[in-house]
Amino acid sequence: GGEMEDACAAVPRFADVPVRLLARRRDLDGLGLDADALRLPSHLFAVFDGHGGAEVSNYCRERLHVVLSKELRRPPSDLGEMSDVDMKEHWDDLFTRCFQTVDDEVSGLASRLVHGQPRSDPIAAENVGSTAVAVVVCSSHVVVANCGDSRIVLSRGKEPVALSIDQKPDRKDERARIEAAGGKVIQWNGHRVSGILAMSRSIGMQLYLSCTMCCYFSYDARHIVRDHPLSLKL
Repeated sequence: GGEMEDACAAVPRFADVPVRLLARRRDLDGLGLDADALRLPSHLFAVFDGHGGAEVSNYCRERLHVVLSKELRRPPSDLGEMSDVDMKEHWDDLFTRCFQTVDDEVSGLASRLVHGQPRSDPIAAENVGSTAVAVVVCSSHVVVANCGDSRIVLSRGKEPVALSIDQKPDRKDERARIEAAGGKVIQWNGHRVSGILAMSRSIGMQLYLSCTMCCYFSYDARHIVRDHPLSLKL
């Protein structure tokens, strides 16, 4: 058989999430909790669908949770009073920095450590890349980010609930973004970037895609679970 290009990661207690990123200060103060000091242990689950080779998906498996953990360790004291919208924007920025850092390391735009020595060469050819979909799970929230067309689906009893949105070139907003950046969407066995890629965003794939972004959603686990056990399908 051919080389396995998919990779996955399950990292228990990979980081402690500041509660300030999950709940408003006034809600926490009412419970007598120190909003600035409280953190919740969290777990990361991720899937990376490689294309063109396994180098990028394997790198994401080893690196994404490390970068995300570092982002979450940033002091949250500058957050101020945050609304629900502010928290979503903060998570969006956090995940975007994380995905972009990994993308820059993959493409050689940022250095990475290899056996303690800095390296700044690309880890793979320009036509090699990977989707990335990640979920951070803690006791109160589920936070999801995706890049590409891999999916996260919540199984609640017998009811499937999509937690991510595919980033594909047949979406009007994605097509407009691609064309504004000088790319083309061509109908070839479906809508494809440059007639080749069936997803519109990717880590790696510098030959075709120049922008790595992610979607963010946060769900309160107490509302998700109801009377059924929580089950995530990636």
